[in-house]
Amino acid sequence: DANFGIFERDVLIAEKVAALKREYGYPNSFSTNFAKNTTTHLKRIIEILTDAGVVTTGTIAVQSMDKETLKTIRRSNIRLDQYDALATEFHKAKLPLIMDLMFGLPGQTFATFQNDLQECMNRGVFPRMYMAELLVNSPMNEPNYREEHRIRAESSPDGSRQFVVSTATFSRQDYEDMNGLRRLFVLCEVFGMLREVARFVRSETGMREIDFYERLRRDVRDNPERWSILAFSVRALPALLVSPAGWQMMIDEARRYLTEVLGVKDDDAMSTVLEVQRAVLPSRDRVEPQTLELAHDYSSWHEAMVDAKEAGHYDDWPSVVPSLRDFGPASFSIVDHGRVGGFGLNPALFGVQYPALTY
Repeated sequence: DANFGIFERDVLIAEKVAALKREYGYPNSFSTNFAKNTTTHLKRIIEILTDAGVVTTGTIAVQSMDKETLKTIRRSNIRLDQYDALATEFHKAKLPLIMDLMFGLPGQTFATFQNDLQECMNRGVFPRMYMAELLVNSPMNEPNYREEHRIRAESSPDGSRQFVVSTATFSRQDYEDMNGLRRLFVLCEVFGMLREVARFVRSETGMREIDFYERLRRDVRDNPERWSILAFSVRALPALLVSPAGWQMMIDEARRYLTEVLGVKDDDAMSTVLEVQRAVLPSRDRVEPQTLELAHDYSSWHEAMVDAKEAGHYDDWPSVVPSLRDFGPASFSIVDHGRVGGFGLNPALFGVQYPALTY
């Protein structure tokens, strides 16, 4: 269903799913594309499913949030206020919301692709990213459209698919940069290798999370000898799923990168973030609950950040949320509900739903 929740009857379907769960113990999860332009029935649907113990994952297929790109591909999207309402309902229910994005679209640029990823982070939404391709009889494959937007495509290795690799608005090199950023984003943000660090960097420097990832991508690419552990992580971890030498070496090099390149103050606030980042990464020998004694209350700081975003401070939350170093000492406990730590970086490969780690 491309627009589940658009009709009142969809509430009845949710009630039926919940009834089946109570009677038989299944289904455990329910995934769908939710209605893009209305949230009228959504709150009730989420309440019904969550009360029955059914994990629901919502998907919104937006392709892009850039107005010029959408105009070029002749597509309209959910209004941002509707999208924010949708994201808020999922956050309240502690359920994952996924956004489908594309890269390689006519009208897109490297900058607009960065902005799309940043909007996902601003709202705490995981993106799924797909490469644009030319399909038989699709409007994008019409000769006049291809000529107008200077679309160039290349075949997949088996020759069965045609992927768009350059248009009038992005070059072949831009495409490679978008794909490189996509890979690093998945590793650092979706899988979580440097997710907590990126929030701290924004708080300390004002640099957007996506700009931090892009700076890191270029520095690691251009100077792999200086950043050997980070370079190895970018290359190998998506396949290995866990760090073969342990996470501490990567965390130590990240500390050096933050201080030497970004000029972040190396103090107990940085140590707090790095301790948390290390602790939430996959660990097969985790003893639960794992409790850290931190110099600063990371959990309260993180909650203040989320509250500020949900109040509309997506772009300026560092100006309304106090510095982490303003928070006093606190304990920090982690429980791995989805057993992600035993699987590695990518729980999706094992059927585990986000969120799994809570703190």
